Amino acid sequence: MALGNGDEQQGVHLFLTGGFNIRTTIDLNLETYVENAVQRHLDQPEYQLFTGGDGPLNTVNNVNDAAVVVMDAKTGEVLAMDGSAEWGSTNPTINGQFNAALAPRQPGSSFKPIVYAAAFEKGWYPGIVLPDVQTFFPDGAPVTDAQKNYHPTDYGGGYHGWNAPIRQAIADSLNIPAIKTLEFAGEDSVYNMAQRLGITSINKSLIGPSFALGTIEVPLLQMVGAYQVFADQGTRIPPQGILDVWDNYGHHIYHFDPNHPQGIQAISPQIAFLMTSILSDEPARAAEFGNIHTLSFYDWQQADGQIHQVAAKTGTTDNFKDNWTIGYTPNVVVGVWAGNADDSPFQGNVIGITGAAPIWHSVIERAMGRCNVATDQIPCGNYQSPYSQRQFIIPPGVHQQSVSSFNGLAGSGIYDWMIDGEDPQ
Repeated sequence: MALGNGDEQQGVHLFLTGGFNIRTTIDLNLETYVENAVQRHLDQPEYQLFTGGDGPLNTVNNVNDAAVVVMDAKTGEVLAMDGSAEWGSTNPTINGQFNAALAPRQPGSSFKPIVYAAAFEKGWYPGIVLPDVQTFFPDGAPVTDAQKNYHPTDYGGGYHGWNAPIRQAIADSLNIPAIKTLEFAGEDSVYNMAQRLGITSINKSLIGPSFALGTIEVPLLQMVGAYQVFADQGTRIPPQGILDVWDNYGHHIYHFDPNHPQGIQAISPQIAFLMTSILSDEPARAAEFGNIHTLSFYDWQQADGQIHQVAAKTGTTDNFKDNWTIGYTPNVVVGVWAGNADDSPFQGNVIGITGAAPIWHSVIERAMGRCNVATDQIPCGNYQSPYSQRQFIIPPGVHQQSVSSFNGLAGSGIYDWMIDGEDPQ
């Protein structure tokens, strides 16, 4: 756009044919670590905390490929992008020169925070209680034949069978509450929310109840860009890959200034914080993940005694072909997709916490400055993290309030965050 004076096609043509010297946002040292992390977690034996066994994932579970995007949360700079597990591979499950970070894939439950953010804008909050029981959603089938209506289960089949506050529903990836939230917010509002967060790949004609469960394909880069908004208190900054461009005469014709990234307020800081408070809640995930701390910096805190906050969400598609973990600190956003380039399914019980999450955990800790080579068995390299903010900011305009554990309305039993002036009456 900048090279073409606003004409995208002209800009692309000039970019590809102009003989420019270009400085990208990629940090080579971090990029090297990311590539090593992908190969370590996919190709080497490693105890699988959720499913048991030592893998490796590629030989035992047919998880051969992965893509990773690391983004500065406050500038949008793409610090690392690994599009495949091995650049030179001709294995169809890897297809090394195909950039999976840009390929549309079903995001699964990693899309759910976008659905809930749309509902939060309409007055819901983390303490609202929703049922997780068998529910039929008419979607064009005869109402008299209930079994032909859409009736998804939770992961593994079945339902929890009880009412869950939204905080619990997101943390444990419950499906029925997510679809009920989509119906409350409205499909158009959720679509609009995705657009505002930078997701442009959604085919609106495909939207239905399963939209809430991440069944419409989105590229990893766009999902990371959406989570960047949550990380940066509601401010959206489009992904940036280029810092400077010089023409072949040495004229400096483009510069991106990280100190003035020109973001826009896509959602309020309060809505962003409500979501961050949920995604960073390690105890809320215990019902689903038990004593597994892959989505937190628990190990780092145990090592240095300091508080290190991080927010995260996993995703796994019903057909077990796409496996996600996306998360952020106040400074950096990391997204990981794991699967196969040829769309072949996994073997065994592989979900986000076992496939993508170990890669994500290594990369985001390294991006923030920690290297635990004794545990991760990944060379630290020469990367020097510029980040030091360890805790999320609580913006003005939110407070904690008691609400009913029965329905999340006026009452007691649940104590959670909500926006000022929206207390239930």
